[in-house]
Amino acid sequence: MRPTSLVTIAGVLIAVAMAGASAGGDALRATDHPRLYFTCEELKALRSGRGLGFRAVMWRNMMDSADWCLRRPVRRTWIAPVSPDPIYANLYDRFYAMMHDMAVMEHLAFACTYGGDERHGKAAVDWALARIIHDGGRK
Repeated sequence: MRPTSLVTIAGVLIAVAMAGASAGGDALRATDHPRLYFTCEELKALRSGRGLGFRAVMWRNMMDSADWCLRRPVRRTWIAPVSPDPIYANLYDRFYAMMHDMAVMEHLAFACTYGGDERHGKAAVDWALARIIHDGGRK
């Protein structure tokens, strides 16, 4: 299996796990997904404080960004390798396209977990599945 495929599969597993744990943070155990950088108790505290002071600004910015991500079209075509690629333009195009897709997927998954909006979770899964379809079967 190619390293790219492993990265894609890992990203998909993270997105699917995070998307499945949206508003029900109470049900998460320490061994469950999503394995975020905070505990269930800390997640509850983050959620309860998201309307206070500067946290409210950060909350609104994060949700606005997540809503922007919802309007982004999921990539439907694969950027094929070009050879020769003497100045690596194609390589960079492919790399940055993949990083964009992963960033959108990651942001949507986090927004779903933190905010509980199922639209963000569904979109994260859609982006993850698109990564598999457009990368997973390439040789």
